[in-house]
Amino acid sequence: MKKIKIFEEIYNLVAYLDPTKDDKLNQLIFYLKNEIKGKKTIIFTEFASTAKYLGENLKKIFNKVDFVTQDTGNVMTKAKRFSPKSNNFKCSKDEEIDILVSTEILSEGLNLQDGKVIFNYDLHWNPVRIIQRIGRIDRIGSSNDEIWVYNFFPQKEAEKEIGIEKKVTQRIEEIIKNYGADEKTITENEQTIRKKLFQIYTEDKKSLQEEEKSSSKSTYFRHQWLKLKKDFSEEYKKALELPEMTVCGLDHEKKGVVVFLRCDDYFKIYLSSYSGEIIEKDDWQILKYLETSKDKKPKEIHSNHLKVLEKIRQKFEEEINKREYHRSTYQEKIKEQIIKRLERIKHGQSKVFKTEVDEVSYKLRKAKLDIKAKTKLRSLRSQYALLPKEFLEKVKEVVENLKEEEKKPSVKKFAQIVISESLV
Repeated sequence: MKKIKIFEEIYNLVAYLDPTKDDKLNQLIFYLKNEIKGKKTIIFTEFASTAKYLGENLKKIFNKVDFVTQDTGNVMTKAKRFSPKSNNFKCSKDEEIDILVSTEILSEGLNLQDGKVIFNYDLHWNPVRIIQRIGRIDRIGSSNDEIWVYNFFPQKEAEKEIGIEKKVTQRIEEIIKNYGADEKTITENEQTIRKKLFQIYTEDKKSLQEEEKSSSKSTYFRHQWLKLKKDFSEEYKKALELPEMTVCGLDHEKKGVVVFLRCDDYFKIYLSSYSGEIIEKDDWQILKYLETSKDKKPKEIHSNHLKVLEKIRQKFEEEINKREYHRSTYQEKIKEQIIKRLERIKHGQSKVFKTEVDEVSYKLRKAKLDIKAKTKLRSLRSQYALLPKEFLEKVKEVVENLKEEEKKPSVKKFAQIVISESLV
């Protein structure tokens, strides 16, 4: 009876929670109304009940909001409505979703790069999950020059008990130490790296568990690839030994030149017109065009084939170097945000205080930020209740033991053509 009474007391404490008094939800709403207003946003949570709670409450305040869990159904449809451009999905502006709340069901294997902002509403102890979430929108082909990522950390009291921030930081440091920083989300070895990471954490991959999965393009082509290896093992071995810049031709109703390129560990496939204009970027659609049978005879390549290759190579190279530039300057963003805040707190303060702020700003600008420092600075960025002196002291604590960053000259990356085919 005593235990039942305790459970009843616990239930009564949480049964009638008022969302308007939920500080965490209110902080999320504050960001959606202010700092990231108008930006396509996806909010990840580990729990279906939390996704439902957030979705229902955000719908009361914002338009074009939806949530998705294993129980809601229409997972792929909602993903496409959130990111119609990257999925070549036609829907009206009224049908589009601008704020999508999701469980891990959307964290892997989907194109959501119309989105610009990701919230990790609860922080998973396994940073691989966080990397996967970010990888849904931080992808080649995104029209966004920068991606915004927000992490909700536990309150200090809870952090002392569960240590989730500490665990995540330790895991990330282990990943970087053993495999290098996961800065490129579209890489040749993406699946291999993920497999190794999951072996570290002894977890199995989770993916969509509904009928839409069986008919997905990725599943289809995986089956085709496995069938090819089994039924045409000798031909498959020969294909792997083909030299770079191999060209071929295929009789097809779709006309153009398919080009598969690489630049370091970036890979991309395009379908171009005979004049060199890119007409298709969707990997799965292009692979569908390339399907053929052993009975089909090869065709001569188009007369403009080689000129098209060079034109596409230059475009890809330009895109990769632009992406690398943005990645190299990404660390500067958190510095700029903190320095701007430091500038604002100088208003109305004494000369001594202003001088101290300038010194801290200078040191921060020169500092090399490690994961721990970046995490602390991001946390400080959202602590609006701090007094000017408190904020300055906390920034000083972060930067006082940091080393100066060595500026390395940027090195231009050069793209290579792996293989190409004329559709004639």
